Amino acid sequence: MNDGSFKNYIFKLAADRPQGIALLACNQEGKTEKAYTYSQLKDEITKTASWLQHGLGLKKGDALGLMLPNSIELLLLSWSAWALGIVTVPLDMKRDTPQDFEYKLKLTNAKRTASKEDLKLLADFKASEKEIAWQNNISHPALVLFTSGTTARPKGVELSLENLLVNAEGIKEWFRITEQDRFLVLLPLHHINSTTFSLATLLAGASIAVPPGYSNSKVWQQLERTHRTFTSIVPTICFDQLSRV
Repeated sequence: MNDGSFKNYIFKLAADRPQGIALLACNQEGKTEKAYTYSQLKDEITKTASWLQHGLGLKKGDALGLMLPNSIELLLLSWSAWALGIVTVPLDMKRDTPQDFEYKLKLTNAKRTASKEDLKLLADFKASEKEIAWQNNISHPALVLFTSGTTARPKGVELSLENLLVNAEGIKEWFRITEQDRFLVLLPLHHINSTTFSLATLLAGASIAVPPGYSNSKVWQQLERTHRTFTSIVPTICFDQLSRV
């Protein structure tokens, strides 16, 4: 990120690898249903950023609650928001109660939320000809993740875009991720693990496959059909699979 701009880095990937696969939306069995090249990723980031800024009226420093399950749309919204200096607050759509949603959105002063219904509005949105206020640095807050709340109410942890990118760059180097790799997202994108691994994969110019989530009975189909070269799991998934033997 020599120029200090997240948007410019994505646009450079589009120029260098226009036909390289960036994102794959997969079903629960791991079959690809939609794919974006890096050239198409650039277009989607531009459209999404325009929608966030001119459609929803969000600006730098505003917080956006993401009420979405694992999906490439969640990644597109996150990356577009970060390129604008907007803070994302991904919510746990599986375990959070309405009270949890209210608590997290209020704590972060979220100005808007984005749900599956909003994705329909985004799909129909015509990108504005007005200039997009891209951020030319990475020092701004980008993400608020919440702890599990096992001993008290969940606590919001704020991370800057620089925090995220430095961590992702380290993972990219540690795992030696290259353009030929493909990351399979199995863990929730409202946790730091999949968030950072996805970002590390993006920085490498590789591809990211996103099924709806981990499936006890279909994980091996997901692993095979997505042609992934690596993924990230937790010990409970290992135990889960060994229990099936």
